[in-house]
Amino acid sequence: MKARETLVAFALIVIFTAVGRAIANSDGNPANISESAAAFSSITPGTIITMQNWQKYRQFMPDGMTAMFEGKYFWKMPPDVQMEVGPTVVQPLPKNYLAATERYSDQVRIIELPNGGLALQGYRAGVPFPNP
Repeated sequence: MKARETLVAFALIVIFTAVGRAIANSDGNPANISESAAAFSSITPGTIITMQNWQKYRQFMPDGMTAMFEGKYFWKMPPDVQMEVGPTVVQPLPKNYLAATERYSDQVRIIELPNGGLALQGYRAGVPFPNP
């Protein structure tokens, strides 16, 4: 049971981090959050990222990759690095994951904890809230 709770907590952290980035990159106005999120998808496929131009594309990179470009740590990008940006490929969710969503999603509830936090109750597998 402990492993499942840890997995759910990790998934929520990932989701909240993505949302937080979109909000942080906007001016805080909810109407402009979608504009900020759209900026993340505006890099053109075929773009070549090198040591000379990587800062121009840092908004598209995770923190670890920017640290490697900056040369902060032992692991660094080589001076002649060339990364070609490919097209976005949307992968469908696995069949078993979708089946679990249909089977278990109606059992999931958000509960308030005594300390004021929130937790999922009844989560088994799949997408907990397919139609929020």
